[in-house]
Amino acid sequence: MKKVLIPTKLDTVAAKTLEANGNYTVIQDTKTPLEALVAANPDAYALIV
Repeated sequence: MKKVLIPTKLDTVAAKTLEANGNYTVIQDTKTPLEALVAANPDAYALIV
């Protein structure tokens, strides 16, 4: 599965749709600073802001 980072308060329906239909693992985190989130997930395929 490809990993997608969503570092914003984007509606959870976006994450649910990606997980259900796009074969993605979604990391949705509004509290961790973006730089730290990216560093913690170096295998991320995409970033949605």
